[in-house]
Order: sequence, then C-alpha cells, then structure tokens
Amino acid sequence: MARMEKQLMTGWRFALGQTLPDQKAFSEIYLPHDWAISAPISQEMEEADTQGFRDRWGIGWYQKSIFMESVDPDCCYCLEFGGVMENCTVWLNDKLVGEHRYGYSTFRLDVTDVLIPGENALLVRVDNTAHPADRWYSGCGIYRPVTLITTARKHFDPWEVVVITQQTETDAIVTIKTGVADPVQAQLVDRVTGKIVAETSGREELVLTVKEPKLWSAEEPNLYDLQLTLLDGEQPCDQITVAVGIREVT
Repeated sequence: MARMEKQLMTGWRFALGQTLPDQKAFSEIYLPHDWAISAPISQEMEEADTQGFRDRWGIGWYQKSIFMESVDPDCCYCLEFGGVMENCTVWLNDKLVGEHRYGYSTFRLDVTDVLIPGENALLVRVDNTAHPADRWYSGCGIYRPVTLITTARKHFDPWEVVVITQQTETDAIVTIKTGVADPVQAQLVDRVTGKIVAETSGREELVLTVKEPKLWSAEEPNLYDLQLTLLDGEQPCDQITVAVGIREVT
C-alpha cells in the first residue's frame, strides 16, 4: 500500500488546568497553537524578561476526535508531533501511548494497537511548569503540525535513512543506508528537470554514482530528490523521498 499522511490541524479543543478540566472549560482552537501569546502580561512572573512577560507557567490540555472509517490489520499507524512545548503526555482512547520531554524535537508514537474504527479520543497534556524555560520566548503548547501516518507493516523509518555524499574530480558518490533489511530501489532525480540521474537497487547499503553533479551552495542551492522504494518480495510496499544536496565540506 502507499504511505498516507493526514495532517490533523483542525477540530482541537483546549483548556488550562492542573488536572483535566471539565468539558465546559474547553474552547475550540486550531493548530499551530501557543497559549502563552495570549497569556496576561506580568512583570512579576519568574523569568519574565526572557519569556516576553507573558505569564506562561501552567498545564494545558488538548482534545481531538479522530474518525477512522476502518482500521486495516495489515497496516501500521503512528501519530507524529512536529513540536510540543514542552513536556507532554499522550493518551488515545484512554490508553497511554507515550510521553515526550523536550519542546524542540519532532516525535512519533505508535498507535497501531489502540486505534479503532469510528471515533478515537485523543488527549494531550502539556506541562510548562519546569524551570528554567529558555533564554528566549518559547511559547507553550502544540505549535507544529500533528500528522497521522499510515504505512504497510514493512516500511521505512525515515529517521533511520542515512545519506552520505562524496565528491570526486568529476563525479559524486551517494551512499544510502536504508535502515531496513529488505530490498530497496533507489532513484536520484534532478529536482528542476525531473530527470533520473542515477539509480540502483539492493539491500541495506546502496551506492549511486552521479556524473557531473550540480553542487549545492548558498548561491546555487541545487537539490536532488532521492526516491526510495521498499519491496516486499517483488511488490512495492513503501516509498519515501529524501531531499539531497551534493557538497563536501573540507
């Protein structure tokens, strides 16, 4: 099956409270959301100058219903949070699915065994009570997209794919560590012309040779799209695209 990614940006509800507030306390919001930007101004609050004098300290709660027409037993499902400031806990259908303790990094939670057909209740607790915060205004809450990702059971983990480029006198060598044991097809495509400049297939580690590559620089930011296709037997089961710039820093 093809990888599917659905952003969950609307239909959220939010409330502040040390414990889960009553439903009447929630108001409708959409992502990205920062509750600190609308917090009252306070010159007496802790770390006031670095946080823009916004009284940010507290715990926020986010609710959302995710409707699934069906749940395929041959698929994997995960929720990807682009960024939550700062310490968060996530439940789906009243079951704890994960925690994250840093506000600036993306994280993913596997919800395959929790997701059900019909309505699914997502609850996110965001704790901004830890001191110190930052040396600058950081905001509070779910400030980047949340995405539901559906894949086949066999699939890439994009964070496990490593691409290394090396230059020779006239060519470039692109080494790809796929992060999977199954066979992979690789095509490197010129982003401007759409032309395939190199392709290969194999397992675990692949090597492409690019003739007369267009190098990346600040003045000429040339990029290629590396298209990776994972095979289950002879059938494609997942595909991802990785942006690649060819440059060697010495």
